[in-house]
Amino acid sequence: MKIFWACVALLALIATIGCNQGNGPAQPIAPPAPVTFDAASFPPLPPPRPVAPGIVVHEAMLGSAQIWVYLPANVATPASLPCVFVAPAGTPLIYGMNLGDGDRREQLPYVPAGFAVVAYSISGGVPDNHTGAQGLAGVRAFKDAEGGLTDARRAIDFTLARVPAVDPKRLYTAGHSSAGTLSLLVAENEPRVAACVAYAPCSDVRRRLGDRIIRPLEGVMPDFGAFIDRTAPINGAARLRCPLFLFHAQDDKNVSISESIAFVNEVRKTNPNVTFVQAQRGGHYNSMIQEGIPKAIQWLKALPGGG
Repeated sequence: MKIFWACVALLALIATIGCNQGNGPAQPIAPPAPVTFDAASFPPLPPPRPVAPGIVVHEAMLGSAQIWVYLPANVATPASLPCVFVAPAGTPLIYGMNLGDGDRREQLPYVPAGFAVVAYSISGGVPDNHTGAQGLAGVRAFKDAEGGLTDARRAIDFTLARVPAVDPKRLYTAGHSSAGTLSLLVAENEPRVAACVAYAPCSDVRRRLGDRIIRPLEGVMPDFGAFIDRTAPINGAARLRCPLFLFHAQDDKNVSISESIAFVNEVRKTNPNVTFVQAQRGGHYNSMIQEGIPKAIQWLKALPGGG
Protein backbone atom coordinates (compact mmCIF):
# COMPACT_ATOMS: atom_id res chain seq x y z
CA MET A 1 0.00 0.00 0.00
CA LYS A 2 2.89 2.40 0.66
CA ILE A 3 3.99 2.14 -2.98
CA PHE A 4 0.41 2.69 -4.17
CA TRP A 5 0.00 5.94 -2.22
CA ALA A 6 3.46 7.11 -3.29
CA CYS A 7 2.37 6.72 -6.91
CA VAL A 8 -0.88 8.55 -6.19
CA ALA A 9 1.06 11.50 -4.75
CA LEU A 10 3.36 11.53 -7.77
CA LEU A 11 0.48 11.45 -10.25
CA ALA A 12 -1.27 14.24 -8.35
CA LEU A 13 1.81 16.43 -8.84
CA ILE A 14 1.89 15.61 -12.56
CA ALA A 15 -1.76 16.63 -12.84
CA THR A 16 -0.92 20.07 -11.44
CA ILE A 17 1.89 20.45 -13.98
CA GLY A 18 -0.37 19.49 -16.86
CA CYS A 19 0.26 17.03 -19.65
CA ASN A 20 1.84 18.16 -22.87
CA GLN A 21 -0.96 17.12 -25.18
CA GLY A 22 0.69 18.48 -28.30
CA ASN A 23 3.48 15.92 -28.52
CA GLY A 24 1.31 12.88 -29.19
CA PRO A 25 2.57 9.40 -28.28
CA ALA A 26 6.18 9.12 -27.27
CA GLN A 27 8.28 7.95 -30.19
CA PRO A 28 10.81 5.14 -29.74
CA ILE A 29 14.32 6.47 -29.34
CA ALA A 30 17.68 4.75 -29.48
CA PRO A 31 19.06 3.75 -26.07
CA PRO A 32 21.90 5.91 -24.83
CA ALA A 33 25.43 4.66 -25.12
CA PRO A 34 26.53 2.59 -22.11
CA VAL A 35 28.06 4.70 -19.38
CA THR A 36 31.65 3.84 -18.59
CA PHE A 37 33.41 4.68 -15.35
CA ASP A 38 37.03 5.61 -14.78
CA ALA A 39 38.37 2.94 -12.44
CA ALA A 40 41.12 5.28 -11.27
CA SER A 41 38.47 7.61 -9.86
CA PHE A 42 36.95 4.97 -7.58
CA PRO A 43 37.77 5.34 -3.88
CA PRO A 44 39.57 2.51 -2.08
CA LEU A 45 37.44 -0.24 -0.62
CA PRO A 46 36.43 0.90 2.90
CA PRO A 47 37.52 -1.16 5.92
CA PRO A 48 35.39 -4.22 6.60
CA ARG A 49 33.08 -4.77 9.52
CA PRO A 50 31.54 -8.05 10.69
CA VAL A 51 27.91 -8.40 9.63
CA ALA A 52 27.27 -12.12 10.35
CA PRO A 53 29.38 -15.04 11.59
CA GLY A 54 32.24 -15.49 9.14
CA ILE A 55 31.07 -12.63 6.90
CA VAL A 56 32.31 -9.06 6.60
CA VAL A 57 30.87 -6.15 4.62
CA HIS A 58 32.60 -3.15 3.06
CA GLU A 59 30.06 -0.31 2.69
CA ALA A 60 31.19 2.16 0.03
CA MET A 61 29.67 5.40 -1.27
CA LEU A 62 30.31 6.52 -4.84
CA GLY A 63 28.75 9.95 -4.72
CA SER A 64 25.15 9.17 -3.76
CA ALA A 65 25.41 5.53 -4.91
CA GLN A 66 25.70 2.80 -2.26
CA ILE A 67 27.75 -0.35 -2.85
CA TRP A 68 27.96 -3.05 -0.18
CA VAL A 69 30.59 -5.73 -0.73
CA TYR A 70 30.15 -8.94 1.30
CA LEU A 71 33.08 -11.34 1.58
CA PRO A 72 34.04 -14.34 3.69
CA ALA A 73 36.00 -13.06 6.67
CA ASN A 74 39.25 -14.78 5.71
CA VAL A 75 39.32 -14.54 1.92
CA ALA A 76 42.70 -13.60 0.48
CA THR A 77 43.33 -15.40 -2.83
CA PRO A 78 42.88 -13.15 -5.89
CA ALA A 79 40.14 -14.07 -8.39
CA SER A 80 38.97 -16.92 -6.16
CA LEU A 81 35.32 -15.98 -5.61
CA PRO A 82 32.33 -15.92 -7.94
CA CYS A 83 30.28 -12.80 -7.31
CA VAL A 84 26.52 -12.16 -7.18
CA PHE A 85 25.30 -8.61 -7.88
CA VAL A 86 21.93 -7.75 -6.38
CA ALA A 87 19.83 -4.59 -6.12
CA PRO A 88 17.16 -3.81 -3.50
CA ALA A 89 13.65 -5.07 -4.19
CA GLY A 90 10.40 -3.20 -3.70
CA THR A 91 10.41 -0.33 -6.17
CA PRO A 92 7.29 0.59 -8.19
CA LEU A 93 9.41 0.30 -11.37
CA ILE A 94 9.32 4.05 -12.02
CA TYR A 95 11.91 5.27 -9.49
CA GLY A 96 14.84 3.75 -7.65
CA MET A 97 15.72 2.67 -4.13
CA ASN A 98 18.53 2.91 -1.60
CA LEU A 99 19.92 -0.07 0.27
CA GLY A 100 18.68 -0.76 3.79
CA ASP A 101 19.29 -3.30 6.53
CA GLY A 102 16.12 -5.16 5.55
CA ASP A 103 17.77 -6.12 2.26
CA ARG A 104 20.47 -8.21 3.93
CA ARG A 105 18.19 -11.25 4.24
CA GLU A 106 18.35 -11.57 0.45
CA GLN A 107 22.10 -10.84 0.25
CA LEU A 108 23.82 -12.85 2.97
CA PRO A 109 22.88 -16.46 2.06
CA TYR A 110 25.24 -16.61 -0.92
CA VAL A 111 28.37 -15.88 1.11
CA PRO A 112 28.52 -19.07 3.24
CA ALA A 113 28.10 -20.97 -0.04
CA GLY A 114 31.37 -19.51 -1.35
CA PHE A 115 30.27 -16.36 -3.18
CA ALA A 116 31.09 -12.71 -2.86
CA VAL A 117 28.00 -10.49 -2.96
CA VAL A 118 27.85 -6.92 -4.20
CA ALA A 119 24.64 -5.05 -3.40
CA TYR A 120 24.05 -1.71 -5.09
CA SER A 121 21.47 1.06 -4.83
CA ILE A 122 19.27 2.10 -7.76
CA SER A 123 19.33 5.70 -8.95
CA GLY A 124 16.24 7.73 -8.14
CA GLY A 125 15.67 6.57 -4.58
CA VAL A 126 13.17 8.71 -2.69
CA PRO A 127 12.21 9.05 0.99
CA ASP A 128 9.38 6.85 2.27
CA ASN A 129 7.11 9.84 2.78
CA HIS A 130 8.28 11.75 -0.26
CA THR A 131 6.56 14.69 -1.85
CA GLY A 132 5.36 14.60 -5.43
CA ALA A 133 8.31 16.76 -6.47
CA GLN A 134 10.76 14.33 -4.87
CA GLY A 135 9.01 11.44 -6.58
CA LEU A 136 9.19 13.11 -9.97
CA ALA A 137 12.91 13.81 -9.48
CA GLY A 138 13.32 10.12 -8.63
CA VAL A 139 11.56 9.11 -11.84
CA ARG A 140 13.89 11.30 -13.90
CA ALA A 141 16.99 9.90 -12.20
CA PHE A 142 15.73 6.33 -12.62
CA LYS A 143 15.06 6.91 -16.32
CA ASP A 144 18.45 8.56 -16.83
CA ALA A 145 20.08 5.47 -15.27
CA GLU A 146 18.22 3.21 -17.72
CA GLY A 147 16.14 1.65 -14.96
CA GLY A 148 19.20 0.77 -12.87
CA LEU A 149 21.36 -0.65 -15.66
CA THR A 150 23.88 2.16 -15.22
CA ASP A 151 24.01 1.42 -11.48
CA ALA A 152 24.71 -2.26 -12.12
CA ARG A 153 27.52 -1.40 -14.51
CA ARG A 154 29.03 0.97 -11.96
CA ALA A 155 28.90 -1.79 -9.33
CA ILE A 156 30.62 -4.22 -11.70
CA ASP A 157 33.32 -1.70 -12.62
CA PHE A 158 33.96 -0.86 -8.97
CA THR A 159 34.17 -4.51 -8.00
CA LEU A 160 36.63 -5.39 -10.74
CA ALA A 161 38.76 -2.37 -9.83
CA ARG A 162 38.70 -2.64 -6.03
CA VAL A 163 37.84 -6.22 -5.00
CA PRO A 164 40.68 -8.49 -6.18
CA ALA A 165 39.13 -11.60 -4.61
CA VAL A 166 36.36 -11.60 -7.24
CA ASP A 167 36.80 -13.73 -10.36
CA PRO A 168 35.87 -11.52 -13.36
CA LYS A 169 34.79 -14.60 -15.32
CA ARG A 170 32.15 -15.56 -12.74
CA LEU A 171 29.92 -12.51 -12.37
CA TYR A 172 26.26 -13.27 -11.74
CA THR A 173 23.20 -11.04 -11.38
CA ALA A 174 20.27 -11.84 -9.08
CA GLY A 175 17.20 -10.13 -7.69
CA HIS A 176 13.67 -10.50 -6.36
CA SER A 177 10.50 -8.84 -7.71
CA SER A 178 11.43 -5.39 -9.10
CA ALA A 179 15.09 -6.26 -8.50
CA GLY A 180 14.44 -9.43 -10.51
CA THR A 181 13.23 -7.17 -13.31
CA LEU A 182 16.56 -5.33 -13.12
CA SER A 183 18.49 -8.60 -12.96
CA LEU A 184 16.92 -9.67 -16.26
CA LEU A 185 17.61 -6.25 -17.80
CA VAL A 186 21.27 -6.43 -16.75
CA ALA A 187 21.66 -9.93 -18.19
CA GLU A 188 20.16 -8.79 -21.49
CA ASN A 189 22.56 -5.86 -21.83
CA GLU A 190 25.77 -6.57 -19.92
CA PRO A 191 28.11 -9.10 -21.60
CA ARG A 192 30.27 -9.46 -18.49
CA VAL A 193 27.42 -11.26 -16.70
CA ALA A 194 27.91 -15.03 -16.88
CA ALA A 195 24.53 -16.09 -15.45
CA CYS A 196 21.25 -14.58 -14.29
CA VAL A 197 18.91 -15.37 -11.40
CA ALA A 198 15.46 -13.79 -11.04
CA TYR A 199 12.85 -14.50 -8.38
CA ALA A 200 9.24 -13.56 -9.26
CA PRO A 201 10.25 -10.72 -11.58
CA CYS A 202 7.96 -8.39 -13.46
CA SER A 203 9.01 -8.84 -17.08
CA ASP A 204 6.19 -6.96 -18.85
CA VAL A 205 6.59 -3.54 -17.25
CA ARG A 206 4.17 -1.70 -19.53
CA ARG A 207 1.39 -4.10 -18.60
CA ARG A 208 2.27 -3.76 -14.92
CA LEU A 209 2.18 0.03 -14.89
CA GLY A 210 -0.63 0.59 -17.33
CA ASP A 211 -1.68 3.78 -19.07
CA ARG A 212 -2.85 5.30 -15.76
CA ILE A 213 0.79 5.74 -14.74
CA ILE A 214 2.65 5.85 -18.06
CA ARG A 215 0.58 8.50 -19.85
CA PRO A 216 0.78 11.19 -17.14
CA LEU A 217 4.54 10.65 -16.95
CA GLU A 218 4.79 10.97 -20.72
CA GLY A 219 3.13 14.34 -20.30
CA VAL A 220 6.18 15.69 -18.48
CA MET A 221 8.76 13.30 -19.98
CA PRO A 222 7.75 12.55 -23.58
CA ASP A 223 10.27 9.71 -23.88
CA PHE A 224 9.07 7.92 -20.72
CA GLY A 225 6.98 5.35 -22.59
CA ALA A 226 9.87 4.62 -24.94
CA PHE A 227 12.10 4.14 -21.89
CA ILE A 228 9.66 1.64 -20.40
CA ASP A 229 9.50 -0.34 -23.63
CA ARG A 230 13.27 -0.22 -24.08
CA THR A 231 14.01 -1.54 -20.59
CA ALA A 232 11.15 -4.02 -20.11
CA PRO A 233 12.76 -7.48 -20.03
CA ILE A 234 10.04 -9.04 -22.19
CA ASN A 235 11.16 -6.82 -25.09
CA GLY A 236 14.80 -7.86 -24.74
CA ALA A 237 14.30 -11.58 -24.19
CA ALA A 238 16.17 -12.48 -27.38
CA ARG A 239 19.28 -10.74 -26.01
CA LEU A 240 19.41 -12.86 -22.85
CA ARG A 241 22.01 -15.41 -23.92
CA CYS A 242 23.62 -16.38 -20.60
CA PRO A 243 22.24 -19.22 -18.42
CA LEU A 244 19.01 -18.18 -16.68
CA PHE A 245 17.45 -19.44 -13.43
CA LEU A 246 13.93 -18.10 -12.94
CA PHE A 247 11.92 -18.93 -9.81
CA HIS A 248 8.26 -18.18 -9.19
CA ALA A 249 5.59 -19.43 -6.77
CA GLN A 250 2.28 -20.57 -8.18
CA ASP A 251 0.36 -18.77 -5.41
CA ASP A 252 2.13 -15.42 -5.92
CA LYS A 253 -0.53 -12.68 -5.52
CA ASN A 254 1.81 -9.83 -6.50
CA VAL A 255 3.20 -10.96 -9.85
CA SER A 256 1.33 -13.70 -11.68
CA ILE A 257 3.36 -16.77 -12.53
CA SER A 258 1.82 -16.59 -16.01
CA GLU A 259 4.08 -13.59 -16.67
CA SER A 260 7.18 -15.65 -15.95
CA ILE A 261 5.88 -18.52 -18.07
CA ALA A 262 5.49 -16.14 -21.02
CA PHE A 263 8.94 -14.67 -20.46
CA VAL A 264 10.62 -18.07 -20.20
CA ASN A 265 8.94 -19.14 -23.44
CA GLU A 266 10.33 -16.05 -25.19
CA VAL A 267 13.87 -16.58 -23.89
CA ARG A 268 13.85 -20.24 -24.89
CA LYS A 269 13.35 -19.24 -28.53
CA THR A 270 16.99 -18.14 -28.63
CA ASN A 271 18.50 -19.55 -25.42
CA PRO A 272 18.06 -23.21 -24.41
CA ASN A 273 19.96 -22.75 -21.13
CA VAL A 274 16.93 -21.83 -19.01
CA THR A 275 15.96 -23.38 -15.69
CA PHE A 276 12.42 -22.49 -14.58
CA VAL A 277 11.47 -23.59 -11.06
CA GLN A 278 7.85 -23.29 -9.94
CA ALA A 279 7.13 -23.45 -6.22
CA GLN A 280 3.70 -24.68 -5.19
CA ARG A 281 3.33 -22.23 -2.33
CA GLY A 282 5.07 -19.52 -0.34
CA GLY A 283 3.71 -16.43 -2.05
CA HIS A 284 5.73 -13.59 -3.49
CA TYR A 285 8.41 -13.28 -0.80
CA ASN A 286 8.63 -16.29 1.52
CA SER A 287 8.95 -18.74 -1.37
CA MET A 288 12.08 -16.89 -2.50
CA ILE A 289 13.65 -16.95 0.97
CA GLN A 290 12.75 -20.52 1.83
CA GLU A 291 13.13 -22.26 -1.53
CA GLY A 292 14.24 -19.93 -4.28
CA ILE A 293 17.61 -18.74 -2.97
CA PRO A 294 18.78 -22.20 -1.80
CA LYS A 295 17.92 -23.70 -5.20
CA ALA A 296 19.54 -20.83 -7.07
CA ILE A 297 22.74 -21.28 -5.07
CA GLN A 298 22.80 -24.98 -5.98
CA TRP A 299 22.21 -24.05 -9.63
CA LEU A 300 25.00 -21.44 -9.66
CA LYS A 301 27.46 -23.83 -8.06
CA ALA A 302 26.64 -26.46 -10.70
CA LEU A 303 27.45 -24.15 -13.61
CA PRO A 304 30.69 -24.86 -15.49
CA GLY A 305 33.33 -23.11 -13.41
CA GLY A 306 30.59 -22.11 -10.95
CA GLY A 307 30.80 -21.60 -7.21
